[in-house]
Amino acid sequence: METHAHVERVPILENSQDYTRLAETLKDALAQFPQAHGVLLSRHGLYTWGKSVTEARRHLEALEFLFEVEERRLVGGQA
Repeated sequence: METHAHVERVPILENSQDYTRLAETLKDALAQFPQAHGVLLSRHGLYTWGKSVTEARRHLEALEFLFEVEERRLVGGQA
């Protein structure tokens, strides 16, 4: 059966000036969630990637939209 159902995982990483540690944290997160299209770096921002700049930008826009929808759901009291 085909479906459009999809679960998107976006790891949230604690920001650090220790780039070696941050790189290891990112490596571990991507190993745990290899299908992720982006990561959210706490107090810094959202990072995405793709086979091209166009694909990375599409991931960015899609994730921003999903975060906005979730915020509206939570703030709107529908949690």
